[in-house]
Amino acid sequence: MLKKLSKYLIVFVVCLSLSIQVLGATTSEKTVDEKEYDIEKIYTISLQDTLDRNIERMDILNVTDDGIFMEILDVESEREETVLISHDGQIYYNPIVFYDGIALIEYNGKYGYINKNYEWVFRPIFDEASEFVNKRALVLIDKRYMILNERGDIEYVLPNEADNPIFGEGYVLYSFDGVYWLWNNGNNVKLNIPNRDYNADNIDINPYTAKLTKSYFVLPEIAYNIDGKKRDYICHIFDKDGNWLYNVSACEEMNTSYFKGGLSGQNVGYIILQNGNFAICFVLHIDEQRETSKTQIYDNNGTMIAVDYSEMDIGSAKSYKDLFWCWDGTCYNSNLEKVNFLNITRKDNERKSENSGKMYNEIGIGDHYIVFWRGEWNKKIFEYEGEEYNGNSFVPETEITVMRDSVANPKDEPSLADKGKVDKMLSQLTEETAVYINGEPLTFDVSPLMKNDRVLVPMRAIFEALGAEVDWNDELQCATAKKDGNVIDVTVGSDNMLKNNEIVSLDAEACMLNDRTLVPLRAVSEALEARVEWLGDSNSVVITTE
Repeated sequence: MLKKLSKYLIVFVVCLSLSIQVLGATTSEKTVDEKEYDIEKIYTISLQDTLDRNIERMDILNVTDDGIFMEILDVESEREETVLISHDGQIYYNPIVFYDGIALIEYNGKYGYINKNYEWVFRPIFDEASEFVNKRALVLIDKRYMILNERGDIEYVLPNEADNPIFGEGYVLYSFDGVYWLWNNGNNVKLNIPNRDYNADNIDINPYTAKLTKSYFVLPEIAYNIDGKKRDYICHIFDKDGNWLYNVSACEEMNTSYFKGGLSGQNVGYIILQNGNFAICFVLHIDEQRETSKTQIYDNNGTMIAVDYSEMDIGSAKSYKDLFWCWDGTCYNSNLEKVNFLNITRKDNERKSENSGKMYNEIGIGDHYIVFWRGEWNKKIFEYEGEEYNGNSFVPETEITVMRDSVANPKDEPSLADKGKVDKMLSQLTEETAVYINGEPLTFDVSPLMKNDRVLVPMRAIFEALGAEVDWNDELQCATAKKDGNVIDVTVGSDNMLKNNEIVSLDAEACMLNDRTLVPLRAVSEALEARVEWLGDSNSVVITTE
């Protein structure tokens, strides 16, 4: 999940449904006992009694083999904190966790990575960054997205105009020049979407609702009539190599006399279950006064195996094996039969006060763990980017219950970084200047030099890294760099340089050090049309080129 990016790019498309049965379609009343699934309860704890905080709000961020990651807001400090509850019930506040042996570090609004040897894989230079998943991470620097591997190599730089990148399971979906692309393990594949004859006047891909899983991903698009009304909502299912498998239409009934109103807003939710099956729920207008919801289940060959008309809400559903939990806490299997897990379904008649909403049960799912926690849906005014808006706050009321399947291999302890060692690394950042070009660290045989608050670096190394041809006139002690029609002349001992024969004043002149010519980094980089950013907190220079 991208810090800043992933945290705020999570999109919940909620399937709002009403309890109208249609055309004799019936909801399955069969209930399957949870004992049919090989899973056991580990523990139940009270959050308010366990956490050393007076909690105003809480959200589950993630569930992994390390434990349950939550974001809480303390009433007194009004400060957001991350909390990790390990699967043996231990509490860790604001943990730094190793994924694939790499930990994400935030420092003064920038992000970097360290390894388990407490060495910098990347200093904190990125504007946004994800945790590592399957030995890959997605980062953003100076409006450019890049994919890193666990060695710190940049494996791919997305095009400058790349839009809406979505990262998951180590691969990236993005759009460029009106076309969607998938990057996975070194392969960059242009997506081919067949069967798009929807008899519609306009088709709009909706990338914010795309989801990437371990084996598949979904790219939704909306078909509009000429009057702007939504005609259909189509989910295209691909494998993780970018091969189109099948599509699912939400509105097959639209051509019947019973469904003439079209989609109800964007009220469509879907989920790929852990066993590969696909579930989609949507709301359709029957007429001007009535709506109904419909849920369909498809196997991984695109064959519909179950359908149901009922109050079902899978906009933010979570999946375990062939099960999925709806937003109200109700659990179903791939046959759309209810499964009796802890009887956690929300009770709509429970209220706390005039300012409170319904009692709420949240589900967290990991590869081998299921987490249930109960909270209260409170109405509240939030601030976002300086503007107030009405929202909902989920406050833990009683307890959290953790269950584990039989194949889980519990860790003795989470893969946490030693905060003392991390703090020491951060305190030593300013000892030597680091230089990055388009995210790649630049190495020198002579260390960068600070002079008059300017960074000087070996001349040939920086010019060649910027893609320039370099000539050296030993008699004149002058370096000449040529790139894209620009000619730069820098002379040792002079506080001026020439750009295309025009004089440019320098704050620090070029000099000799250990038989190397050092030139002012910012001046020569900007003269070659590069952008330069100085990160004083981490003593780093970040250079980006077009």
